[in-house]
Amino acid sequence: MGIVFPKKGIQIADKTLRFISPREVIALDSAVVAQIKLEEQTRYLQKLHLQNKSDSLKVYKEFSKTSPSRIYYPKNNPAYFHPLFMALDSSQYFDKIVRIVHYGDSQLEMDRITDVFRDKLQLAFGGNGTGILPAIQAIPTRTVSQFATGSLSRHAVNDSTRIGLGHRRFGMMGMMTSLNGSAQVNFKISKTAGENTKTYTKLRLLVRNNGGTFTAKLNVGKTELATHRIDSFSKGIRMLEWKLPSPETNGLLSLNGNADIYGFSLEGNRGVVVDNIPLRGSSGEFFSGLDSLTFTGGLRKMDTRLVILQFGGNAMPVIRNQNRVDYYAKLMTKQILYFKNICPYAQIMFIGPGDMSLKINGKLQTRPFLPELNEALKKTALDNGIAYWDLFHTMGGPNSMLEWVKAKPSLANSDYTHFSQKGANSVGEMLYTALYNDYQIYTLTHQVKQLKHVEPNKSKKSKS
Repeated sequence: MGIVFPKKGIQIADKTLRFISPREVIALDSAVVAQIKLEEQTRYLQKLHLQNKSDSLKVYKEFSKTSPSRIYYPKNNPAYFHPLFMALDSSQYFDKIVRIVHYGDSQLEMDRITDVFRDKLQLAFGGNGTGILPAIQAIPTRTVSQFATGSLSRHAVNDSTRIGLGHRRFGMMGMMTSLNGSAQVNFKISKTAGENTKTYTKLRLLVRNNGGTFTAKLNVGKTELATHRIDSFSKGIRMLEWKLPSPETNGLLSLNGNADIYGFSLEGNRGVVVDNIPLRGSSGEFFSGLDSLTFTGGLRKMDTRLVILQFGGNAMPVIRNQNRVDYYAKLMTKQILYFKNICPYAQIMFIGPGDMSLKINGKLQTRPFLPELNEALKKTALDNGIAYWDLFHTMGGPNSMLEWVKAKPSLANSDYTHFSQKGANSVGEMLYTALYNDYQIYTLTHQVKQLKHVEPNKSKKSKS
């Protein structure tokens, strides 16, 4: 039937009758089927009408139990994120920021994945701005264009510029910029940024003064805001802040002195801020070796409520047996415990590697031991009391990367490792959907309980 049936189908009255072709049947392997089901679930959840709260709650709970894209919680406790959800609710009514810091490898470069995740959170809970940025941006992003001039030099924990520094004070971004004299940092939020991300009303600067007088001035258009001044050496990090009279899209920071700059953050007065911190080539095992005073100082001064660690892909080239899998999992255990120690007030979520392909015996297939690494990282996260998002199975599981590359338009690059921009957007949307799904469970559970409590009281009043 599929061979002889017209591709465009047969028109019968106002209906079109179609029959699936043999080619389509053959193409639908298990990975593609999983991806199609996931996309259907995602679209349904995004459009779900919430008039009947009890029915909606059943759908959300079903997603959290069965979807490949669900978030896994320690001890299967969905209340793990309740402190975060409470903060998100309260931030919409008070001048409070809920900060989410997203660390990862080159999958996050150019603000990919994070920008869509940020945009959707800000649309749902309010908030403005792009979050934290380095004074010197080594790799352009799709959300902010910036350039720096003057006596600045960039140093990062994951590249050769760290050699010869004599310290490991890289701050919360894993990178810092040395200032020795005068410098200027120009920035402008791009039109491609999310609707709320396009403007900011507050700028925060993280700095460590190394001696003498340090000054920082912000100009927005023709308006010159206050000049901040630090006259004494600061052992830890100082945070300087400018509040703008109205939302803006650009600015010019003028810096002078001998100091370490740990980044500046564009944000609003309330709602969500999501920082994108990509670390090319990193496997994420370095955090516990950083100078704790400067690293912790930034996270605490910024009031971080959720830390996302997305690593594992760069470890794959050296993982050739189960012993290597176990060794990397132990390294990640150390990093998880480090974050739990320095951010006891924040929730933590680990995102494992997506599918990656390697040619073996002339055939592209999932890299050996990647599924084992994914399971080991999931167990490591849950055993150490943090959440886990399974990107590998969210993509579709084994050999799903092949389908992401073949998709039209392509969802991944021809290196069979990195996502295309469209693919990164899809990952960001699915990450948001997974988190928002569980937020809806949290919200609707409370609403349904209130309705059950109120309705009997109403019936009693009507009888009387």
